[in-house]
Amino acid sequence: MQKRVDTIEVQMALIQQELVLMRGTRQDMPQWLKSSAIAMLGAIFLQTVTAVWWASEITTTQRNIKEEVSTNSAFRGKYPKTQQDVMVKLTEMQSESRHMKSMLDEVKNKLRFVEIKAQIPK
Repeated sequence: MQKRVDTIEVQMALIQQELVLMRGTRQDMPQWLKSSAIAMLGAIFLQTVTAVWWASEITTTQRNIKEEVSTNSAFRGKYPKTQQDVMVKLTEMQSESRHMKSMLDEVKNKLRFVEIKAQIPK
């Protein structure tokens, strides 16, 4: 039993010595861990920049689509009135054309009558 106690005391003394040595020394991180940490920071930065660029691209595309939709919507809102105005003007032109045709026919008939009168001897 005494021998066991002595070996335990010796082991404890060795552990205490190691603790004193460990307190005095500074543990340095391995180089691969430092390099990988820097690489991870670079990758995170790159992903952040990419995400911001992607978001701005989507925002720009969405803004362009909204502008096109609002332009088309404004045109579609005005289209029935424009179509109605065009149809009214076409109807007026058609009416004027018919009236001019009838007037031309009257002028032709009068000219024929004048020609016929001119041919009749007196």
